[in-house]
Amino acid sequence: ILDTFSRPHACWPVWPGVRICAVEQGAGACCPGARKQPDLSTAVFLPSLCPRKKPRSLSYSGYDPVRDGIRQAVFIGHDWGGMLVWNMALFYPERVRAVASLNTPFIPANPNVSPMERIKANPVFDYQLYFQEPGVAEAELEQNLSRTFKSFFRAGDDMVTNKWLFAGGLLVRAPEEPSLSSIVTEEDIQVYVQQFQKSGFRGPLNWYRNMERNWQWGCKAVGWKILIPTLMVTAEKDPVLVPEMSKHMEDWIPYLKRGHIKDCGHWTQMEKPTELNQILTEWLETDARDPPEVSKL
Repeated sequence: ILDTFSRPHACWPVWPGVRICAVEQGAGACCPGARKQPDLSTAVFLPSLCPRKKPRSLSYSGYDPVRDGIRQAVFIGHDWGGMLVWNMALFYPERVRAVASLNTPFIPANPNVSPMERIKANPVFDYQLYFQEPGVAEAELEQNLSRTFKSFFRAGDDMVTNKWLFAGGLLVRAPEEPSLSSIVTEEDIQVYVQQFQKSGFRGPLNWYRNMERNWQWGCKAVGWKILIPTLMVTAEKDPVLVPEMSKHMEDWIPYLKRGHIKDCGHWTQMEKPTELNQILTEWLETDARDPPEVSKL
């Protein structure tokens, strides 16, 4: 997010290759935020934000920050962050100069199909059903944080979704001592471990438990289109957010630009930082520089 945050530019310990793009591309500070992992990006990049930026309550919709006084920004999101930035562009186009999503397609809310119905119809989303009961997934994921994150952070070639389809838990079929993936270091894993020892998984899992409320809110925008500069980056080997899910986005986002990264799994910015930076930089220097057309029609 490029905004007017007063913190001077610095080389924060971002994933290899990513920090160069974040720090050197143009004026304005870079304010990273990962609300799905509340203590990760805010603790690693901007520690002062940690105490007040966690989605601890299910009543928090995720869109209150638009009132914080930043006039306009470029938003780039991944996974749940992608969902958030698409809805920023949809509901608050006057506050959004441009928006890009990594892996997460824009799927408009369908008043006739609830999120739970959609999830139950697609087995690849079974894990989201498992996340619904408060306390259950937290207990499993927090039992051995090193094992959890080493199991999660895998490159596209060694992440197999059907291993997650359930036999009593998310990590039942994972090794007790997973090998370290090529996309992370032991130091990276320990950053996550230290932060989640403080926060736990309740905040991240609440995103899944709040889907019904967000869907009800999203239904207010039925028929609206996104007409500001936009970019959709798909990853060939993401086992859940498959590129095919982004088909027909142009029906709702007529000026959409696209980027595609081959041989890349879910953790795009970690697995292919050079390729991703090239796509983002070219877009930021062209389409994202143009004044946005503000409309909800």
